[in-house]
Amino acid sequence: MSFKPFSVRCPHIVTVVRAAAFSAAIGVAASLSVAAEAAPPVKKIGTDFAVQVDNGWVIYAGSQQNPIFYNTDANPNFAASKKTKLKTPGASTDSFFAIGGIVFAPCPPGHGKCQSSEGSTATGVGLGFGEYLLKGGGGAQSEGGWVSDNKITAHRTNTDLNPGTITAVAVGTGGAYAVGRDTAPNFTVQALVMQLDSAGQTYVPLHKTFLPPLGGTQSLATNISKNAVFVTGSADDASGNPHAVYAHVGDTSWTDLGPKIPAQIEGHAVTKSRALAANDDGIIAGAVTVKEDVAGRTNFPVDIGFVYNVNTDSMAFFSFPGAEIAPLKVLPGTDVKVIGNLVFVKPKGSSSTTSAANHPFLFDGSNVTDFLTMTPFGASQPSFGCRVNRPNNLGEVVGTCVPDENTTYSDTANATAFYLNTLAASPAYIDINHALHSNEDATIPGIKKYNFGIASSIDDEDELTLIGLRFVSGNPDQASFLAVKSAYNP
Repeated sequence: MSFKPFSVRCPHIVTVVRAAAFSAAIGVAASLSVAAEAAPPVKKIGTDFAVQVDNGWVIYAGSQQNPIFYNTDANPNFAASKKTKLKTPGASTDSFFAIGGIVFAPCPPGHGKCQSSEGSTATGVGLGFGEYLLKGGGGAQSEGGWVSDNKITAHRTNTDLNPGTITAVAVGTGGAYAVGRDTAPNFTVQALVMQLDSAGQTYVPLHKTFLPPLGGTQSLATNISKNAVFVTGSADDASGNPHAVYAHVGDTSWTDLGPKIPAQIEGHAVTKSRALAANDDGIIAGAVTVKEDVAGRTNFPVDIGFVYNVNTDSMAFFSFPGAEIAPLKVLPGTDVKVIGNLVFVKPKGSSSTTSAANHPFLFDGSNVTDFLTMTPFGASQPSFGCRVNRPNNLGEVVGTCVPDENTTYSDTANATAFYLNTLAASPAYIDINHALHSNEDATIPGIKKYNFGIASSIDDEDELTLIGLRFVSGNPDQASFLAVKSAYNP
């Protein structure tokens, strides 16, 4: 796609994939058969909430709050290495480490924690990241970010009581870096870029660089490209207004995208912006907040999307009627492809304070495709909303569908996990809960007891993490699962 420099035209794109296109998903799920593999392609991996999988490494919340790292060998055997709890030397017993995610990183041959991943001869280790939290004082408070090394030992960004978080980690051609925010020496909360040891492949932090705000008091690094080259974020100006910003790894200041965003877009006043994701080719996606009349609300703040090309210094905007744009990922390549959620504005007078309707979307540089929602197997009508959680780089998304606005997207008992390939010739939802039961009950009778309500992530190997819930003697029992593609979409 060739960007028109500084284009401010925001057409309400009408390209829509109709719900009827997805009715085939039920037929697909109903025809699933038991996979003839050496071992079941679904594996229960632990309790509580599995956040993310990357090349066989899964991170989830353990029963003691601190994250658990779980590694599998080459699928479909699912032979688990010993589950490893995050090591927290020197940390107070009255604290815990909140999980943010996990990233696969190369590792020298023979390292005890390295193992082959599905479909690959590469060996590696999972690097976790998130927040370090301090309990007490009426609740948990953020103390600082953390990132693990190849020994699954946590490295905190600070040891004082100042807030911070690690939002993303990347290990690529640009090296190994963790990004987020931390408290700078001048006590302002600033974006943090922390270099990790990639040459020695220990991934311990070497040094950190602060990217200060634009005259204000706060900045945040929201993400980093997979090749560890481009960092995205937001930074406050002197008036406290957040600007979308980006930097190259190694920079000591942001490139401000604010001057490239007009004060008004199609007559709507712009109030703030933020950059949320970037691909290896320097395509950045983010959101701009404008005031407009929507869903019966007057002068209401709504997020529209933007795409910026670092190489051509050009920007374009995109929107969708009645919905906010929430970009999650920029797919690889120079042709623009952004995926995320459409978050529909609740009509004025709505009594619900629980869930807004979410739809997966794909923006291809010209059109926004609304994938509507899934009709779960056996249901008489489509879901109220289907929210994407963590997509992969292949255009595949997984997430959670809810039946009504009074059900939260974290309600495992009443929600339904879904899979959708946004780049398929005929995209069709897969009801993962039904697919697993149809395909795997004969080999894994235990999963029949679970309702798979949440698909929390999918990696580029088509492995996905699931949250299941069952009731034992009337008591809820939640568990995490890892599944490969033959289990949910053979």
